[in-house]
Order: sequence, then structure tokens, then C-alpha cells
Amino acid sequence: MAIEPEDDAQGDSFWWSAMGWGYFTFGEAQSPKPDFDVVPVVSKSKWLSYRGHHMVHITERWSHDRIGPMQLAHFNGIGYESWENVWGIWNGFTPRAGEALKRVSKAWHYLGKYHYTYDFKEWVPHTEEIGPRERLIFASKFTHENGNHVYMVVNRGDANQTAQVWTEDTNRTFVDLMTGEKLKYLGPQQHYWFDIEANGFAAILAVDEVDQELETLLEEMKNMTLAGSLSSYSNEWKFLTQ
Repeated sequence: MAIEPEDDAQGDSFWWSAMGWGYFTFGEAQSPKPDFDVVPVVSKSKWLSYRGHHMVHITERWSHDRIGPMQLAHFNGIGYESWENVWGIWNGFTPRAGEALKRVSKAWHYLGKYHYTYDFKEWVPHTEEIGPRERLIFASKFTHENGNHVYMVVNRGDANQTAQVWTEDTNRTFVDLMTGEKLKYLGPQQHYWFDIEANGFAAILAVDEVDQELETLLEEMKNMTLAGSLSSYSNEWKFLTQ
């Protein structure tokens, strides 16, 4: 059991607090329409902790925009507080946000379980191996002890994009946990490429071998993608009817 302070760990408490809430907005905090920087911010608490052992949960409880906070959680390999009944006040998910949470949580659980985003060997926020940044594609790279790694990618723009992985690592299999698709190597000029939808997510995992558990997850994610893109779900926030 861990006690999670609301304003994350402050001062000396950082060294003995295992978890904490995080607020990543600029301007007015706790707003239904919070202001997030287009460029993802880096979680200071996770960055300073040993191998990411401090877990932050982004908590924008009053925000009608759930996608922005989830993208920040995805980029940092941290958690998201999926809170709808806030002290008796209803702030429900839109259909799009609910579907996004279903999909990213499956990737997050797998990556945490197998020590990619937790107890990792190395973390490089804003890696230059994914891009292009001028199209608002940003990524963090988490490296496992065995050399396998994952890129946590977000598209902060309002247009669908084709992104690239610039790497000479051709000995591993590259897959996108969000779509279930395997990436193709296109040579030293283009390397690997993948599609990422507007305001979307990707989790590009590079592994020595695709085992049965990972194959099952990829098939499940592929079926979820075939059922519809995130943009096909409504993102209109509505009051709770009585």
C-alpha cells in the first residue's frame, strides 16, 4: 500500500514518497479547459527518481480535455487519474477519451509489467530518433536492461501524420502497441515509418522476439483499431442528464 500526496512529493518527502498526483497545466489550474504546452513537459519526479520508481498520476480532475493529459502521461510513462465523480460533481469522459484510455492502458500495463517504463535501464525524453518534430511528433525512449526499447510517441497536432524512426537497429522487430502493426524497414534513408492519427498515440516497441503474450496483445490492439480510429468517436463533452 502506498499513500499518494495530492500535490506530488515536495521537499524531503520526495525520498520516501513512492507516488503522487501531478498537475502539468500552464495558466489557471483545475480548469475545465486547461492550457497544456504543445511540447510535452517532462515529469521532474520521475526523472529524478531511481529508474523511474516514483510513480506520478496526472490529475486534471476538472478538465473536459482528457486526451491532452493522457498524452502527457503516455510521453512520460506515468499514470493518469481517470476520475469522473469528483466529490459528487460529475465530469464524465467523452466517448473518444474513454476509448483512448481503454487502448493506452493496455499498452501501459504491458510496458510497466515488463520493466520498460518502470525500473528501466535508461530514459531519454524528447529523443531525436522519432519525428519529425516540426509536425508536432514527440517521443520518449525507454530502454530495457536487455537492450530492447520502446518509444512513447504523441501527435500534438490536429492532423494525421506519418512519422519515422531513425535507427540503424535492424536486428529487432519493431511493432506499434497501439495499432498492433509491425513496422517495415525501408532502408538507411527512411528507416522505419508508421502512421499516427491527429492528437493520437503510438508505442513503438523494438524487441528481439515477439513471444506469444506480445502476439496476443498485438492482435487485440489490431482488432480495436479496425473497430474505428479514435477520431471516429465523438469528443463532445456533455452534462450528466437527470
